[in-house]
Amino acid sequence: MPKQLPVCISKRPLEDLHTGKLCTHCADNSAYSRITDAEMKVLMQNAVTQVYRYLWMRENDPEAYEKDSALADRYTCAWDNPVPKT
Repeated sequence: MPKQLPVCISKRPLEDLHTGKLCTHCADNSAYSRITDAEMKVLMQNAVTQVYRYLWMRENDPEAYEKDSALADRYTCAWDNPVPKT
């Protein structure tokens, strides 16, 4: 399941930000913020909602959960496994 969670999140506001134009003046300078507070709020709220939805589905609709997980596995099969914080 952990590798599927980014799939839940990536199809939402994060993709909208990713498809925007790159700022050529600040792209290589980590001193500049590239996400506004409002955009970050939307990203975080979406992430929490999507993870909650996914975990809720696991407990309450196992059939839909398995279907979503199988689809997510197709996208994440080549990704590295999550690394637990040590």
